[in-house]
Amino acid sequence: MDGHDLAAQHGARRPTARLVAWGRAPKISSNLHEAAKLGARSQEVDLLVKTPMRTREIPPLLRSPVDLVVFDGHGRLPPRVGRLPLDPALIRDEDGRGIVAPAFVLGACGGATEPFIAALRTCLDSPTAFFGCDGTAEYEQAETVFPPVVDLLAQLGPTPAPSDFCDGLSALLARLGDTARGWTTTLLTPADRNSRI
Repeated sequence: MDGHDLAAQHGARRPTARLVAWGRAPKISSNLHEAAKLGARSQEVDLLVKTPMRTREIPPLLRSPVDLVVFDGHGRLPPRVGRLPLDPALIRDEDGRGIVAPAFVLGACGGATEPFIAALRTCLDSPTAFFGCDGTAEYEQAETVFPPVVDLLAQLGPTPAPSDFCDGLSALLARLGDTARGWTTTLLTPADRNSRI
């Protein structure tokens, strides 16, 4: 009996993941689709890859009520991925709702640097296990790094505690060694929205 049959038998939901990239970055989009196929346990996760052509279609995907969001693209300063600035005015919806996933992976170059982390915190509604690269995120790393993250979600199950996900990501980094050079994990909490000027 596979994981899906077991979950259905017990009425439990499967863990969910959304992999997102801007469709106008064809190499990144292609690598994201390939990464989705490589996870050994990806059949145990409801996995959806979305590569919209319009930038404005990305924020709702990042706000999805799923267990893991992977957002991949070219990172640039001020903090943006592709053409989408990591700005709460753009990421949050009209009611102010932001990112709620217990785990968030940012595949952008420099995504784990302080400007990106500070910007991402303003878009969070709850704590999240963050995984990103503080240097150059090579295209090929999508197929090396993302599948084991999806496998980790399969092991943790639905609604994982962000701290458990963060611990799992730390262990994953140790196993990946040089193939994940520059990648790091930390537990992020939302920025205090009342303290902003």
